[in-house]
Amino acid sequence: MELEMNPIEKLKICLDKAEKLSMENWNAMTLATATKEGFPSARIVLYKDLIDEKIIFYTNYHSRKGLEILENPNVAMVFYWEELGTQIRIRGIAKKTSRELSEKYFKLRPIGSQISAIVSKQSQEFTNIVEVKEEIKSFQKEGKEVECPNYWGGYEVSINEIEFWSLGENRFHDRSLYQRDELDWKEIYLYP
Repeated sequence: MELEMNPIEKLKICLDKAEKLSMENWNAMTLATATKEGFPSARIVLYKDLIDEKIIFYTNYHSRKGLEILENPNVAMVFYWEELGTQIRIRGIAKKTSRELSEKYFKLRPIGSQISAIVSKQSQEFTNIVEVKEEIKSFQKEGKEVECPNYWGGYEVSINEIEFWSLGENRFHDRSLYQRDELDWKEIYLYP
């Protein structure tokens, strides 16, 4: 059966539509990771780009999500835009982006976000917020260029499954699942 549309093109159209509507946090996506034993955890991260059919996001590699991806690179992501009546579910394999891409994006971030990336030991416990805030202030006072730390950077997720869900009348929603095989995509229609 011939595909109605390439799912990556369909994803680009949905992302563009969400961005053009100027919805707050249009690029927020739920990212689910799991330990090597299969215990899941999920959180919201920000989608940043779609390059060569790979979804890009950035984080601290020592965060819980980073450590779980190191153990188990299988991830799931969900975009949900109530205003569009659209949900997109994605499964794929995550790996670090090139260092060059991470550093390039890091330089585009506001200086405050750059400093936070350096100071934060993301997902780790701390006992004194005052000390953390003082460390941030000392970075701000120095006023020098902040370098991208080696423990911070991007992940690219190679998509191997993507489902488009559209709100339907009487809860009869439209669901199309695309699965990648070795050569191409296969489209499957799902009951709501």
